[in-house]
Amino acid sequence: MKLKLIIRLAVILSIVLLCTAFGVYSFFRLSAEEHRQDFDLFTLVPDDVSAVVETDQLDELVRSIDGMKCSQDGVFLYASDLFVLLKDELHALQDEAPHGLSIQMNKMLLSFHKPDDPTNQVLYCAMGRGDYDLMENFIEKSTSAAFPSKYIDYHGEEIRIYPMVDGRFLSVCLTRNFLVASFQKRLIEQVIDTYHSRHSLAYMKSFKSLPIEAKMQAEARLYIRMTGVSMGADSLRKQTDVGDWTVYELKLEEEAIYCSGVCRDADTINQSFIHLLKQQQPTEVPSGVMYPSTTLLYHNYSLTDKRMTWDFLAQYAMLSDTLSALRWKSFVQEYGGEHVQFCLFTDSDSLAHAVAILPLVDRQKANQLLRSLYPPKRGEKVLTLPDGVLFSGLVGLPHEGPLYLDYYNDCLLISNRKESLISYQGFIQRQEVIEGDEKYERMQSSLSSTCRFLMVADMAKMLEQPEPFIRMIPHYFIKNARFFGAFTVAMQLTCADDLAFPNLVLFY
Repeated sequence: MKLKLIIRLAVILSIVLLCTAFGVYSFFRLSAEEHRQDFDLFTLVPDDVSAVVETDQLDELVRSIDGMKCSQDGVFLYASDLFVLLKDELHALQDEAPHGLSIQMNKMLLSFHKPDDPTNQVLYCAMGRGDYDLMENFIEKSTSAAFPSKYIDYHGEEIRIYPMVDGRFLSVCLTRNFLVASFQKRLIEQVIDTYHSRHSLAYMKSFKSLPIEAKMQAEARLYIRMTGVSMGADSLRKQTDVGDWTVYELKLEEEAIYCSGVCRDADTINQSFIHLLKQQQPTEVPSGVMYPSTTLLYHNYSLTDKRMTWDFLAQYAMLSDTLSALRWKSFVQEYGGEHVQFCLFTDSDSLAHAVAILPLVDRQKANQLLRSLYPPKRGEKVLTLPDGVLFSGLVGLPHEGPLYLDYYNDCLLISNRKESLISYQGFIQRQEVIEGDEKYERMQSSLSSTCRFLMVADMAKMLEQPEPFIRMIPHYFIKNARFFGAFTVAMQLTCADDLAFPNLVLFY
């Protein structure tokens, strides 16, 4: 073979080998980048968390928070010291990255752990190409130089303990794929254990079954475990089983926060509030002419399956089996309408009144039956019902003693005080109602016209009420009263295709 041909073949073979090597190298680099980009942060989250916030648009989320009117007025939800730290340092971090945050670093999770405390949280970020060195340098610059950092090996992963300028210590686990940070070292250790054992939310059946759109449409998502929701103040803590895992898509606007939720209630939780409402039929949202102009809170829920409702209430109220109680239960079963309403309002002396409103299917027969069962005292129109437990179960108020009933506008009015019935009827007769109020109309425009449950509350006024009424509000709202007290809150639940859609709207 001629020397020239040998040289030509050698050159060609070298080029082919070089191209092949470059192709293989590029393939593995691309695979590594795809692996990093597709890294599932939920494989790090322990399955005993109570809530998780997720965003793929961290910078956009922070801009939306800063753009809200409540933020400009200094009203912030200080529910997470970690997020406050990240938010405060984000602009400095962006300055360190001249081309902006990578796609991976814009993806963030924040998990909430029991007991409920601003420090009992973990922050998770995915790492893109070059993010490891960026974050390492940034953390070193942002932490205190007064004390040296500490490095701990935990099951093959490195935990770094950084002193903060405020005296706290930040625990960080930084890898090429993810960053995990917390003010609690034990939580970082739990995350590492979770990652190695695969006992994470990513493998949890009830969490995986959540019907979630593949692409996030909002700035953030909130995943919350709705079992054991605490109601009322600390001295009156009571757990209510609302449902299982629920996911809310959060949309932040200048003067409102919209939380659109969806959940598939677990088959094992057949006594939850959401499971109860899924068995009911949707009813129309009542008009504002039913509520006094001074209403602080009103709610309406479907009562089409009353037997299911009695079974649910039996978990939370000691429903007596006295003859009087059974008669009252039978009366509601036969003559009660398909929904029950409740309103809490104040009079001219700022005294709070609670009234339940039960539409009747046959007022004349119902009137005759009740008057025969519970004859009114001479000269009185109001009837007295000896057992008030059913009322307390329906409206969520603790009550012992008699109830008072009156008929008005084809409805049965029920209260624990005679004065409340008189005051309510006075407002309605004078047409001093919330119908036509600007705030009410704005709220109604954001709600569905039919639902299985609705509650609207003026949080600033509700938080001023005595403890029995405070019990009607989730404990989380009370704990963060400075933030939620600036909003009117509406909660509504609709159902379709075996799914429940609990939606929450906060108007500033």
